[in-house]
Amino acid sequence: MPTAALLLELFSTTSGLQRCNAAVCSCRETLSCILIHSSLEHRPRGSPLADRTAADLSLGAACDVKRVAPTSQSQRALWVLCQALSNDSVYNEAHVVRIRGLLDVDALAKALDEVVRRHEALRTCFRVVDSEPMQAISAETRLALEVVDLSAVAEEEREAQARRRARDEVRAPFDLERGPLTRVRLLRMARDEHWLVITRHHLIGDGTSSVILARELSVPYNAYQAGRAPALPTLPAQYADYALRQREWLLGKEAQDQLAYWKQALADLPTLELATDRPRPAVPSCRGGRVVFELEEALTAALKELRRQEGTTLFTTLLAALQVLLYRYSGQQDIAVGVPVAGRRRPEFKDLIGYFVNVLVLRGDLSGDPTFREYLARVKRRTQEAYAHQELPFAKVVEELAPERDPSRNPLFQVSLVKGTEPGERPDLHGLLVEDMAITGSETAKFDL
Repeated sequence: MPTAALLLELFSTTSGLQRCNAAVCSCRETLSCILIHSSLEHRPRGSPLADRTAADLSLGAACDVKRVAPTSQSQRALWVLCQALSNDSVYNEAHVVRIRGLLDVDALAKALDEVVRRHEALRTCFRVVDSEPMQAISAETRLALEVVDLSAVAEEEREAQARRRARDEVRAPFDLERGPLTRVRLLRMARDEHWLVITRHHLIGDGTSSVILARELSVPYNAYQAGRAPALPTLPAQYADYALRQREWLLGKEAQDQLAYWKQALADLPTLELATDRPRPAVPSCRGGRVVFELEEALTAALKELRRQEGTTLFTTLLAALQVLLYRYSGQQDIAVGVPVAGRRRPEFKDLIGYFVNVLVLRGDLSGDPTFREYLARVKRRTQEAYAHQELPFAKVVEELAPERDPSRNPLFQVSLVKGTEPGERPDLHGLLVEDMAITGSETAKFDL
């Protein structure tokens, strides 16, 4: 299929920008990245950034805290943002699954305890020390598995009531100072059907964390259900170790080199001005919606063939297509899109629950009236460069570039493109069928699109 016709068909399957974004986000092909060796050494003992025990700080006599550590750059920025948000639940992240079969509730509760024991992030809340937010990590936290029995509700009303309860869970705010910042509810629909609702604040987890949580719930559940002790490998580090290492890395040459790249790449970046039906509010409401559909098989195959011919990835091809669409709607030739990356470059952090995700601002230059293939080559080059400089935290980029702040907009970009959820987010529970569920009516939006 000719490139122009291919793009036309892609765009004509959508109705406005939201649907185009949904189409792009539905593609799950992995974006290749450039591997860079990190020469960071372990944190020296006695470092002024070393974490401290609760006894070193005045956190209150009733505080069950064993360890206090600095926040990561992303955590600090999000914590500050959360203090100003009018919508307390905009950074709540929920996952709902339907479990069919005879669930062992006691084994599930014990599996939750084991996961919380292993991951300090799930035992973390945030306290202000010397005017700075700090991670306050409890010695022990129990995530109470609250079971709500709906089996006696009339069958025609049961699912509607369950959905209402799940929406309420998603919308309920967390107390960032007291914690815990994860809630787990089990809705019993029948003897052989349950809904598991897990809600977590973004300060202590990201998309990859959801995959890890599902995996780590599965292993101990299956072991306890079979009467065995769970056998999970010892974790080599915790999230607080990552935050400390990041702070030290930011003092080094590699961080300065990456900062110099981003300052040049994003210099004089204009604001994307999308036409809207209503005036932009002074402060965003964060209300959002979602439109889901699948690209037809023939169109997907044509897109894959195009990316193969151009030696790039499907994700990069769709990023270029999205930027072209934004150009068509805005008339602007300089288009920035935010793209999240996992942020787990070091092996000791790959299996941790925590807020590792970083955001790269990928800037598109549509000047000179390029063909789509020419523009795709530009996007490919810029994407490779950005991934080679992906360790500098987005919060640090914003701090150093210091763009003129507008409370109604996100700094540097207004549109985000996210790859589909990784496979493996559903727990694999022996003898049970586990299915993802979509709970509508609770969506929030952090960006324009």
